[in-house]
Amino acid sequence: MELSELLGEVDGWTGFSHRLLGPAPVPHQRALLYAALLAAACNIPLADMARSTGFDYQALWWVASQYLREEALKQATTGLVNFQYRQPLAGAWGGGTLSSSDGQRFPVRGHVRAARALPRYYAYGQGLTFYTHTADQYSQFGSQAIASTVRDATYVLDEVLGNETELPLLEHTTDTHGYTDLVFALFDLLGLRFSPRLRDLKDQRLCKIQGRDLVYPSLKFTARFHPEFVRRHWDELLRVAASLKLGYVTSSLLISKLQAYPRQHQLTTLLQEYGRLLKTNFILRYLQSQPLRRRIHAQLNKGEQLHALRSWLWFGGDGRYAASRTSSSRKPYAA
Repeated sequence: MELSELLGEVDGWTGFSHRLLGPAPVPHQRALLYAALLAAACNIPLADMARSTGFDYQALWWVASQYLREEALKQATTGLVNFQYRQPLAGAWGGGTLSSSDGQRFPVRGHVRAARALPRYYAYGQGLTFYTHTADQYSQFGSQAIASTVRDATYVLDEVLGNETELPLLEHTTDTHGYTDLVFALFDLLGLRFSPRLRDLKDQRLCKIQGRDLVYPSLKFTARFHPEFVRRHWDELLRVAASLKLGYVTSSLLISKLQAYPRQHQLTTLLQEYGRLLKTNFILRYLQSQPLRRRIHAQLNKGEQLHALRSWLWFGGDGRYAASRTSSSRKPYAA
């Protein structure tokens, strides 16, 4: 089956083209839309797509520029995720309560706004990281184009809080790059569970509660949790959680601002103090529960499988992403 035929069949089930073109599109616009989506998803220049399909380049460019907007693509993606969530088969993969996120790096060509130099991955060039969120039903409910020099943990909560699908997300997992003590605290304050796969567990610092002389022969505590400090400033933590929950500020902006202070802000110290206690509890639970370890590994593997599929589809342009400074860097991954 051709990819264009597959797009048409899925559109027949879900009607995603109506969210992009409107309720009454011109007949030939749907075919142009499929071509524009394939061009974005496969990294094929519109001029090459026009030559291979016989479509007029100006018509194809107009459809891509007018209808493949970030807001419309997000609505279409939400419709696809909701459709899959309602299918009985999707329930065999998961209940939609567990999600994961991970970044995938691509080299770029030309001037791309968020591109950065990172010799380890891009040699002498620049590149971009597409940070995607995947549910346990293999559906992708969020994606962001971020600078490859920024730690994944800065953006891990953005799409979880911005989730507009019907997925009842309760728990999230990442690899080590998506973890910090601060992220542990923010997830807990928002009523969510954070379950990362941490590298080098033996080197992680475990903390015990200050003032309690409990002895655990099998555990080595190298830090202490100060409950009075957290209790005195608990209202500040609640205000942070409310601001994130109500959308007054994004988690990535909050984390970036806290990290930008020349001296550690008291709120950063408070969140890290609370997060260290949560991390200790999680590590102990992780080591004791084999089902938990398997569930985390299985979910992260689902995200890796989607990354492998995208790498296979991303065959155009020698695998290099190209866009102008004003274009949406999210467009190819949303498509």
